[in-house]
Amino acid sequence: MENLHPEQHEVALELRELVYLVDSNLQQAIEGDPVTSPEYLDAARQGLEAMRKLANHHDFVNLPTLDSAELEMARFACAYYQSGACDTLTEDERTDFLDIHAQHLTQLEGVGRATARRLFSAGVYDPQALLAMSDEALAELPDLDTATRNRLQASLASHRDSH
Repeated sequence: MENLHPEQHEVALELRELVYLVDSNLQQAIEGDPVTSPEYLDAARQGLEAMRKLANHHDFVNLPTLDSAELEMARFACAYYQSGACDTLTEDERTDFLDIHAQHLTQLEGVGRATARRLFSAGVYDPQALLAMSDEALAELPDLDTATRNRLQASLASHRDSH
């Protein structure tokens, strides 16, 4: 970091602190008490968001692994949720948890927050995996009513055709 421009050096130090923050919070979420794990997951997610903001704000910052880190966090949050660890949360807290960690799914046309929550609860956290799902696999997902399933199938088929 010695040969960096002062602004670059400052940003590099800030990124390093954010990496430590994300890492320590993820470790706490993985190894800690299930009651406090959602808080640690949220703190780690906020750290990743801060890293993304820095990368978007400074053209000299390139973080190619940030997308995969966010996806891995979603994978962990999904496994955590499916393990029943969120069962002690209130309904509002559970909805907030799902909204936060399923938000990547809402990037797809036809997937709103409620559908994203249902998909995430069923183990779907990756938009690319959702796009790759067959109609048969989609039909096997629990908690999707017929109208939602049909809308989702049509939207995914349209997205596949356009790309």
